[in-house]
Formats: sequence, C-alpha cells, structure tokens
Amino acid sequence: MKFSKYNIMIMDWDGSNFFLWNTRSNAVAKLDEAMRCRLSAIKGGDELPGDMPFLDYMKANGFAIGDAVDETAEILRGWNEAINDHTPKSLSVTLVPGMGCNYNCPYCFEIGKRNGPKMTYETADAVVRFILKKMDSNPALKMIALNG
Repeated sequence: MKFSKYNIMIMDWDGSNFFLWNTRSNAVAKLDEAMRCRLSAIKGGDELPGDMPFLDYMKANGFAIGDAVDETAEILRGWNEAINDHTPKSLSVTLVPGMGCNYNCPYCFEIGKRNGPKMTYETADAVVRFILKKMDSNPALKMIALNG
C-alpha cells in the first residue's frame, strides 16, 4: 500500500487543525497531531507502514492506494475516454486563460504567481474547435450557456 501522490496536507487559518485532502477523490480527513507528524514524513508514492492506523479508511477514500496503481495513468485513461467519447450526454468545459492571480493578498504563500503563464491564442482556438467538433458529432449536446 502506498501514499497517494494526490494527497495534500493543509491547515486551517489559525494553524490549530490539520487536514489531509486527496485532490483526486476530493476526500478530506482531519488529522490529530500524532497522525499529522507521522504523515508529514511520507511523500506521494512512498510505501505506507503496515501498522498505519485507519489504513482501510485511507484506502476507501483514496489517501492510500495499491502498490501497482498508477494514478497518473488512470487519470489520463479517463481523460482519453472522455475526449474520445462520441456520444456524451453532456460536455463541461472550464477555461483557465491565465494562471496569474490579481488579488495580491498579503498572506498568500504563492510567491511569484502574479504573472503566471497565459493561454495562447492557438490553444484557445484549439479549445473552441474541440467544443464545436464535439457538438457537431453529437446532436444531443445543446449549448446552454456561454459565459465570456
């Protein structure tokens, strides 16, 4: 059993509580101090100790995965299935044209993210062509809203 590489340890605003969040399963678990200390030393992909408490819970919620599981390959397989599905019942698209942040919060830990990378016009054009191709190939898809 290994620790998912999609686990992120986070703390609340005043640092009094710690949580483990699996960004793949979207599960969240509150950690006591002993578990926080123990998990802090483990990195994504590391083998979990056999005496790890709550191992069944961690596995059921995606925090722990089988040794043979390749999480990245599973995500890519799911994306490829969605992209190549010619009869989807719906199509959801989220566009993120830039990774820069304009809030400039004084407490932010994301140093240097103000001028993050931006989507190129070529990429934006490819996204539009992809959406149109999906809609043309499946008349069941209806454009409900386009927020620009």
